[in-house]
Amino acid sequence: MNKIMLNYIFLLLFSLVSVILKAQDPVSKEVCNFVVEDSQQYDYQPEFAVDMKLICFHFLKWPEGYPSERPLSAEIRFTIGSDGEITDIVPDADSPEVKGEIERMFSSLPKALPAWQDGKAVVSTCVLRLHMDKSAWDRYQRKEAETDSLIRFGRVHVNPELPAIPSDGMDIFQNYLTTLLPEKSSGKLFYSFVVKKDGRMSEITCVRNSTKDQELEKKVTKALITMSEKFRWRPASAGFAFVDSKLSIPITLK
Repeated sequence: MNKIMLNYIFLLLFSLVSVILKAQDPVSKEVCNFVVEDSQQYDYQPEFAVDMKLICFHFLKWPEGYPSERPLSAEIRFTIGSDGEITDIVPDADSPEVKGEIERMFSSLPKALPAWQDGKAVVSTCVLRLHMDKSAWDRYQRKEAETDSLIRFGRVHVNPELPAIPSDGMDIFQNYLTTLLPEKSSGKLFYSFVVKKDGRMSEITCVRNSTKDQELEKKVTKALITMSEKFRWRPASAGFAFVDSKLSIPITLK
């Protein structure tokens, strides 16, 4: 079974793992707190492909020589570029070992989904406050190993990819689309397009037009292009990374 499937099943089991960890260690602090500075200025916030808590458990290695009875704590300031690259990593940690591991972890993270402002991807500054107990980290590592075993022996089968969805939800996307279309129109058209890993629609193509009205098709295509400049999608994800994906949707005019 490939690594993508392994990572995907980790996501499915993460909610259960979180409940177990909380039940076993009810007084522990929150593992991580992810904050976007000046978030109110963005139309869409930067995002990672999975929950930041899962990213911390999965990518972070317990620093060699760091006391197991001592919680690992750090505050990390970093930048998510308009291309999703994570740069300008500045960790404030309580030991050189922790600082070095934070720098290594962040250098290995996949690209994020950048913030949007006025239809454009923009740079954002973020802060991650990390507080992790060794016992919680150990339990997560054991859960990963158990899941790996289930997959390798064929006891679990999963779809390796989570599909793309509009960041505002499909209902809001479709409702806004209807405001751009002719009022006195009826019929159904089928469109395909690619949702890029930066959240933008591309390659918008009408694959079937039951109305046979070419002018209407042009208007619908133009409306979708307008939508692509205004609305961000949450791209499909495989494992811990965003990926390009192709979608097909019906557009019904009444």
